[in-house]
Amino acid sequence: MSTSPAAPLKKQRLIFLSLSLLWCIIGGSIGLNALIKLWSWSNQARTDIQEEAPTGVIVHVNILGIFVNGVVITTACAIIALLAAIFILVTIVWPESATRSLRTQAGFFNVLNMAVLSNEIVYTAKLATNRAQITAFLGGRELSPQAVQLYIIATGQSYKYSEQHPAVLLAIFPWISVLFTSVFVVVLYVAARRRDRPHATSGRSTPGSEKRLICNV
Repeated sequence: MSTSPAAPLKKQRLIFLSLSLLWCIIGGSIGLNALIKLWSWSNQARTDIQEEAPTGVIVHVNILGIFVNGVVITTACAIIALLAAIFILVTIVWPESATRSLRTQAGFFNVLNMAVLSNEIVYTAKLATNRAQITAFLGGRELSPQAVQLYIIATGQSYKYSEQHPAVLLAIFPWISVLFTSVFVVVLYVAARRRDRPHATSGRSTPGSEKRLICNV
């Protein structure tokens, strides 16, 4: 393992930073595709239901419950990937600057990684149990949810999120980016401790030096 005080764990940092970059690019790309497909699916579902609904009925399909979590996951993955690319360059070209900012890097990546993790948990739970929220209005008054649900059942559609393949992929791949980013954050903190260790020991006086100082006096 690299133990140079000037660039502690440089090789390990570059390895896990590269893995974090790779999987965050994948996670962000899958997230963007899932968001586009979910939005298109909700619009198509609204159009299909509206065409079959009685005259005068206005239909709304709401997917914001899961869509917002997907936006946060995708955005956080994109920011992590951007920062990872920047710090790969900094670590290679200006290793001293990268070493001085180890704890700052760890803080940024940890916050973003927690954003991905927390929203991925909620997103996965909603994907497994929820469906698009469909409401209908007639003459400005909302129809009862029971009536809407019976109508949806009659059409043979369930509108579950779990039936949308791009949305399912978003519940899988970001977990890998969370794993590698978490390992990278740990490596950063360990590297910061190794960087600070020489400074901590250099300021200490040994018993032998104290004895020599007393004798000289």
